[in-house]
This record gives sequence, structure tokens and C-alpha cells, in this order.
Amino acid sequence: MTAPVVSKVCMRTHKMAIRRLKGIRDLTEISFEDKPLTGIFGPNGIGKSTILHALAAAYRAPVGCAQAAHYRKFFPPLDDDIWNGTQFVIEHTFKMSDERLVTGPLEYRKGSVKTQWKPSINRRPERQVIYVGIKSCLPDLEGYFNHNLSGAAATARVDTLDTRVLKAASGILNCNYIEIADVRAPYHPSHRYTSLRRSDSGGLVYPSVTMGAGEQRLIRLLYAVERSLKNALILVDELDLMLHGDALRKMIDYLGDHCARYEKQLVFTSHREELLSLKDHINIRHIQPQEGKHFCYDNTDPDSLHRLTGKRERPLEVFVEDKVASAIVYQVAENLKMGRHVKVTRYGAATNCFTIYAGLLLKGESCENSLFILDGDEYLDPVNRAKQIKRACSGDDADAIARRDEITCRIKDFALPVGEKPESHLHHMICGVDPAHLAAPEVEIQNIAK
Repeated sequence: MTAPVVSKVCMRTHKMAIRRLKGIRDLTEISFEDKPLTGIFGPNGIGKSTILHALAAAYRAPVGCAQAAHYRKFFPPLDDDIWNGTQFVIEHTFKMSDERLVTGPLEYRKGSVKTQWKPSINRRPERQVIYVGIKSCLPDLEGYFNHNLSGAAATARVDTLDTRVLKAASGILNCNYIEIADVRAPYHPSHRYTSLRRSDSGGLVYPSVTMGAGEQRLIRLLYAVERSLKNALILVDELDLMLHGDALRKMIDYLGDHCARYEKQLVFTSHREELLSLKDHINIRHIQPQEGKHFCYDNTDPDSLHRLTGKRERPLEVFVEDKVASAIVYQVAENLKMGRHVKVTRYGAATNCFTIYAGLLLKGESCENSLFILDGDEYLDPVNRAKQIKRACSGDDADAIARRDEITCRIKDFALPVGEKPESHLHHMICGVDPAHLAAPEVEIQNIAK
């Protein structure tokens, strides 16, 4: 008997914790808060695409939408079934049949070769999921074995959807698309082609077999995004493929604005390090393996990633949250005449201070000549700090306890007035200096601050 359909409409996905999923082990949490866009970064083979696949199959399609993906689409049955023992939890906000909003976790699992994935599709929350995979990068020129467009006829698309897509593509690629058309070739009736017309090229019309792969993938992605419903979840594997830096940044702006306006979420994977600088637009989530476990670093800075995978370049190393803290440490080091011996590494979000320290210790690296500094406005409470340290470095054996003790002793804070943020404290300090003691450029900076 088919299980009854459970009426739970997912309004938002908050976070995901993975106990076991293919090669991923004990990944405590990936948060999809607080921006509409979340980027998952990490080395090849770490499981970035696997996370997208799990999200793609975690929902039931709303009425009128394409059928939701079954798990076997992304996790096909195998004789030696590597999916056995899968267990992960996703926290959602649901809208119930009585219009109540309820936030809570839902467990997904698969026991053995003979057991089914749980929950069954009828018991999953309802949400439209759009999955854009690597296949979308394949240009029409390589999608078919041969081409003959002699005598082809084009039919222009005139829907408002097409207008929105052309407008978005024009802004991202810095050109002026004015028409997209379906092309039917008499020699290949089963082939599907399109053509584009650009006014900035003298009204030139060109078929998709002559388009660049990046241009075609962008058009496909824009159609997928613009077609999706309010509150949809959009998943894109390797978002950055085929686009140069300027177009990629413009596309991030478009996706962020669109998803915020229609309360959608977009989760993507990427290897593109330059995206790490867009923390104001993207939730940066970096997955890194350490000693059989996986850590998720939030809003990571490239410096901390290099440190986790590389070696210390200078005898003394100081880890800080951001560029402001980095400038302070360098100034102190110069005043102590030891600047050339100090390497400053930025780790981004304050929670990364604990996880990166734990990661280095788990790699077996000595942190004797390292100092970890928090800005002084978070995790001041000893109980809360101890909780964060244990979360990053779990275990009750003697080695784990020793590592937690070292982390506790080695993490320091900037000294701030009680209840004051570092930025406001620096602002007060700058504005409080007597202008008579400042050079002309410094007076200008003080005036701007005021």
C-alpha cells in the first residue's frame, strides 16, 4: 500500500548535518543561513557534489511541477553498496496544512542493500528543487554527433520569461540580446537548437552550434532560475564553469537579488578561489577532511585554507578574523621589531578560530609558535567558549582532552571596553586623536571617520 502523502511544505532549508554519506564522515553542520546563496568549496573528491545530490532528492515536488528526483537517480544501486549506513539530518521550516510554520529536523537514512531510502518520497517535505548539473555545460556543438542546419527555420520566443532571461544575460555578459528563437533543422528533426540575436553586433543572428559553451550554460541556468517558483531550492554543480571573472561576479549579483526577492535558496559548488572574497553576497562553506572527519569552515578566508593545506612560512604565526585585526597585529609586531618573523593568517568567521586550530592539531602539527586571536566581542563566556572548542575537537580520550586544553590556553582576545564592538572602539580611538598630532593624510582619514 502506498504511504499517504504528508502535507509539509518546505519554506526554507536551514542546515544539514551528516553522520555518513558516501565518503563524508561526521560533518557536524553546513548552515545555509543567512544569505540566499551558499557556496560549497573544497578539494576534489571531498563530497561537494554528493551534498548537492542529497539535497536534490530530499523533497517531494509540488503539484504541477516535474517529478522530484528519486535517490536512485543520484545514488544508483550497487552490488557493493557504498550508500549503506547513510545518515544525515536536514533542518527545515515547514508550513503545515493548517498554515502553521514549524521548524525542526528531518532524518534521512539508508540501512543496507535491501532497505529503502527513508523517508519515502511521499513522506518528504514538498518543495520545488531545480538541479543544474555539469551536463548543462555541454554545448550543442558537442551534444550531437553531426550537424546540418541547411534550410533551418527559426521561431522567436516572445514570452515574458524569455524577455527576463535575455535582459539578465545582457547585463551579465555585457552585451545586448534582443531575441532568442527555437531552430528546427530539416536534416535533423530530433535535434533541438536555438539562436540568439544581438543588437550590439549589428543585429547578427547566430545558432547555438556557434555559441560559446559559457554563453549557452548561462542561458540554460537563467531559464532554470527564472522558471522556478517562489521558495524553490536551486542547486548548481560547479557554478563558475565557463564564465570569466567579471561575468561571474555579475551573475552572483543577479542570483542574489533574484533569490532574495522571491525567497528562494541557491546552493552551489565551486573551486573558484576568487569567490571567497564575495562573503557579503555568499555564505562561504569550505569542507576540509581531517583525521577521518570532515569540518565545515564558515566564511573562510583564502589565507586559512592555504594554512590548512600548506606549511608555516615564518617561525611565528598569528591567526586573526579579518584585515583590520591583521593590520593591528602587524603594527604591534613592527613596534616590537619582529615584523619580519611574523606571518598573519586570516580565518574569517569567529567560529573558524576553533575549527582551524583543531584541524591543525589533528594533522599532527605543532602550534607552539602560533597565537589565535578573537576580536573580543564573541565567545567571551567561558562556558560558551568551551562548548565551541569541544564541538571542534570532540572525544573523551586523553589526547582529545589535551588538545582542548591547548586550544583553551592559546586563544586570546583583543582587550575591548565591556559591550563595545571592535569596529566602534577603533572608530572612537581614531576620532579621539588630537588633529594637531596628525599629518595631513591622517587628518583626512579622521575627518572621513567623523
